Amino acid sequence: MTLRQERARATIELQHVVVAPTSLQEFVQEASDVAACHLDAVVVVVEVRRPGGPRVTSRPPDGPEPVVNLARALSDGTRVDLCLYSAATPVRRVVELAEVYLDVIAHLVPLRLHIHDLEAVTADLRAAAESRSVIDQATGVIMRQNHCTAHEAFSILRSASQNRNIKLREVAASLVEDLSATAAAPASQG
Repeated sequence: MTLRQERARATIELQHVVVAPTSLQEFVQEASDVAACHLDAVVVVVEVRRPGGPRVTSRPPDGPEPVVNLARALSDGTRVDLCLYSAATPVRRVVELAEVYLDVIAHLVPLRLHIHDLEAVTADLRAAAESRSVIDQATGVIMRQNHCTAHEAFSILRSASQNRNIKLREVAASLVEDLSATAAAPASQG
């Protein structure tokens, strides 16, 4: 198989991994496993180092130094390393194939990192939406109890949070829980 054909095969095999619903760690491990299958190496270790971000490594081997250590620096400062651990010194063809796999992995890493970032933003937005819902409920309770506007009720909630040095969403959740427990108590007694 020519190097061009190997590159196409590597791209096809690794492309599904980058978009699969996996973590960044699982992507790096899967990329390492796919490369190891085709490189006649005992172990292939892939490491992704992102400035100010995650440093992710597939399982590092115990023991000797790698027989081949290849690296690519990406435009955003991320570094992708591919290390071959083998019982024998690899032939030129294995090193060429390792270069091919490293190039394909390095090409896919920015996409996987972008997906990783989007997953983190999504989780943050979900948490914010859940917090907002509880805060809105607590604001409504305060408005009803104090016969005030939404702005005034939020100010009361914020003051309670600041005076107790407790996060706003925690004060709001406590208020809503207390109200729920109070409302549930008469119903269970009847």
